[in-house]
Amino acid sequence: MENKPEKNISKKNKQGLNKRENNSSIHKINQRRVFPKKKKLEFIATFPFETIPQTFKSVIHNKRRSFAMLAGIILATSLLSGIIIYNKELKENNYLTLIEDQPFEVGFNIPNNESMIALNELATQIRSNEKVLAASIFGGRRGDFKGYLETKLFTSTDLVSEDPEGVVAFPLFMEESIFSNEIGEKIAEMDFEGELDLSGDSAIIPSRMARDLDLEIGQKIPLINLTQIYYDDGDPPNPVQINGQLTNITIKGTYKLAEQTSFSITDIFSSSPFQGWNIYLSMDLLTNKTSMDALETIMHDQGNFYIGVKLDINQFSVGDPETFIEEINIFINDIARNNNNDLEGSIIIQDAVIGFEIISIFITILYVALSIPVIILSIYLLNFGIEMSLEERRRGIAIRKVQGANSRQIFGELRSETIFLLLVGTVIGYLAGIVSAWLITSATGYMIIAPDPTTFIDFVYLDWTALLVPFVFTSLLIILQIYKKGRKFINSEVTQGVVRRDQKKISFLKRTYLDFVFFIIGVIGLGIVVAQRLKVDIQLSLLAQLGIFLITPFLFWIGGSSLGSRLTKWVPLKLQASFLRLKVLNDVKRIIKSGLKRRGDVDRLALIIILTLSIAVLATIQGTTEERHAERDLEWQVGADWQVNFNTPADHHANLSQIIGFDENIALTGTFVKILTSSLSVIAIENSFELANLQEGKPVLYWQEDNFNSFTAQEALQELETTPRGIFLTSDYADYLALNTEDKIDIKVPITGSTSGEFHEIEDISILGTMNQFPGSLSFSSLTSESLMREILALSMNMSADALATGALNSSRYYVRTDNGADMSVDQISATQIEVEEMDDIENDRSFYYEKNRLDSSTQGYGISGLLSMDFVISLLASLISAFAFSAIIMEKRKHEFAILRSIGAKKKHIYKLALGENTLMMLTASIWGIFLGIGIAQLFNGVFMFVSMISETFSSIDRLVEIPIVELIIISTVTFLGMLGATVASIRSAANQDIAVGIKEV
Repeated sequence: MENKPEKNISKKNKQGLNKRENNSSIHKINQRRVFPKKKKLEFIATFPFETIPQTFKSVIHNKRRSFAMLAGIILATSLLSGIIIYNKELKENNYLTLIEDQPFEVGFNIPNNESMIALNELATQIRSNEKVLAASIFGGRRGDFKGYLETKLFTSTDLVSEDPEGVVAFPLFMEESIFSNEIGEKIAEMDFEGELDLSGDSAIIPSRMARDLDLEIGQKIPLINLTQIYYDDGDPPNPVQINGQLTNITIKGTYKLAEQTSFSITDIFSSSPFQGWNIYLSMDLLTNKTSMDALETIMHDQGNFYIGVKLDINQFSVGDPETFIEEINIFINDIARNNNNDLEGSIIIQDAVIGFEIISIFITILYVALSIPVIILSIYLLNFGIEMSLEERRRGIAIRKVQGANSRQIFGELRSETIFLLLVGTVIGYLAGIVSAWLITSATGYMIIAPDPTTFIDFVYLDWTALLVPFVFTSLLIILQIYKKGRKFINSEVTQGVVRRDQKKISFLKRTYLDFVFFIIGVIGLGIVVAQRLKVDIQLSLLAQLGIFLITPFLFWIGGSSLGSRLTKWVPLKLQASFLRLKVLNDVKRIIKSGLKRRGDVDRLALIIILTLSIAVLATIQGTTEERHAERDLEWQVGADWQVNFNTPADHHANLSQIIGFDENIALTGTFVKILTSSLSVIAIENSFELANLQEGKPVLYWQEDNFNSFTAQEALQELETTPRGIFLTSDYADYLALNTEDKIDIKVPITGSTSGEFHEIEDISILGTMNQFPGSLSFSSLTSESLMREILALSMNMSADALATGALNSSRYYVRTDNGADMSVDQISATQIEVEEMDDIENDRSFYYEKNRLDSSTQGYGISGLLSMDFVISLLASLISAFAFSAIIMEKRKHEFAILRSIGAKKKHIYKLALGENTLMMLTASIWGIFLGIGIAQLFNGVFMFVSMISETFSSIDRLVEIPIVELIIISTVTFLGMLGATVASIRSAANQDIAVGIKEV
């Protein structure tokens, strides 16, 4: 029987034929097997023998959609659990370090009837307690003392002087046995030389104090005067002074004062009583010397004695700060209860514990805030994976309905399969979170990880919070999607489930064009941030600044990502003419052109690519910026390869030139002047000498791009050469006095020693520009020329203006360029340090490369670099996994189309060309847009990162300038782009190699 031409079939008859064909297909499906109904309790009985095997078989059979869901679960779980474990370990490690770094945690003193006998009895009682590691008696400026205790050390030269000045120090009397217990170990951890021994008439002093006294280890201090000043109970109170005296005290050892190269907020809560301008003396000197009897008596009366107690923290709940403090209070009360004296106990570390808790809470909130982009990415990835997986189940659900399954049975299947994937994904994600937390805590810089395998075991434990939080989070999201999508599919007509799919609903952002609004607001914020970086004066309120820092980054990111998914459809259509001219695409260009117009899933995949790549770029830029800012801050602090400071201003050029390894040195001279009624610090360097160095590319100072506004360092020094009666004012000072470039000002130079406030005036000084900071930790000083500085110094000494026109100026600070610079070995640096410290009149010195080695070998603050490394790795993995998983699902949908192409003569290579041709433009557009978004977000987020660094690491007076590593970004984008193309090739394999007959039958 001949079929009538299709054009003669009416629309109604055509629908009838389609319906009969579908019913025939359904009838065939129904003939295969009728879905059996189970009794209420039968599910429990058949669960281990039927449900589990069937679920496992279903997961393996539908591996593509299972992998899509599993990938989202694993990434979301690993991210959340990793952050929780990482944050917990970081807090605990920093907290324990803070405690262990303290020489003792508890202090006791006897406020009434204090004596050495009572103190010794109390110390013996404390040492017998099983929770105590060590207890030692101290006498000094700690405890409940009310007076002022001071020491002056005198040299032989001082003794013959009519008015000896001496060197002031603070005495700390200690038991000689202290160096054999755990408290004394903290002294040994300092940078120490000589013997840890206070036996006999001996002392341990700071190395700088020894230099000031011109004494070495083994030599004697001729005289030490100790003074206790207090007020009596008179009305009004009268000062009373009690003295003690020690003679011929041998220096047994010296210790180097800890260098405060940077200031961290945690330093507020952690300070050692052993650090400072202290002289350590034996308690026997106080108790056995008759010259000290009066002082000992008054020290007991004034409460200058206390007992430091080092606890065995393993016997306390150190993991919970509140419980820890409570347990220490219980310990203090137990000691007081068993002692006959009136005791006062204090928790020395309480401020540190409370302060650390406050910081930890704040840092945790900031960590979550910084992780929001990755969390959003994980949510979107998980949500998309679930949706795609359920979309693929549409046909299966329709078949189950034909077989007689009801909604409860279908949901049972979905539930079993989902629970299986959820459990597997959660376990794998939790294990991945453990590994990521371990690697991140080992980070010494961005993507610089030095893992210690021996520490991995510390992370292998069951953290219920880290396990349950991501489990509950992913479970709720999955249940919501299954209920929403699954119910829709189950309630749909059988024929709809078998023959067609729903068109994707346009997202709310796109329907309302909110993505454009968000993006425009973000661009405005970005423009303001960039303008401020270029030193454009934009006055903003505090609320506006908070909005730019906290809100516009997310608006820019969310709006830009949604807008990017639009661009990935629009741009390929605009570029298709040029793209399709490629010879390699000649044989498939018509099909590609058609495919570019009807790709329905491209925006979802493009959105994920944009999100992941923008986060990877953000992490890379801010990770690089974090490292560069730390180094730049150190450069600003030191100012040159070496900074040397002397006690007395003089011409030290010749002495510095004799140091092995030192090349050129430049002196910095400074003083104070007045502009109107405001005092101003002015400085000058050997301007012409450094200008010549800059022109040769070998400057002595570490100049930075933002030292001057609108000028490079070379341009600024050239301006000072051209206009010697000129000055670069600090920006804050210029703003305060409303002064502008090219204005003229008059400078008042106070005469040194004048009791009537006399001054000289220098008129018509040109303001050449403004500056932000000067190398060497100088942020409030204005720079002038060397010639003007000579005039200022001469006038300040009430001399003629040209009295100091020639000759070297006296200076106490010198910047030095070394011969080898960064190539100096550790041994060379140490040898040079020793030689510098042995110079006459030296106050202190700083070596940039010595401090940089310490900076590079230590973890930074609270692990910001590690957190950024985790964001980068997760986002990069997400881009590759999502590209593979969702490309596979998309290609699976097109198997029927590819089979038809194969049946009319297309080869496998044509299928590969078709898929790659359609995806290349989309992925290229998404990659470029993702990089652009990442760069913009990095600029917008810079203020937040600056704030985090200030809280968690170091306070800095220099701006945090965003560093964009072009090479790294090119590598990341190339790897991501090629990886996504590789994922496309891998996902199309099965579609290209399928049996043509089977593929054509697929509906």
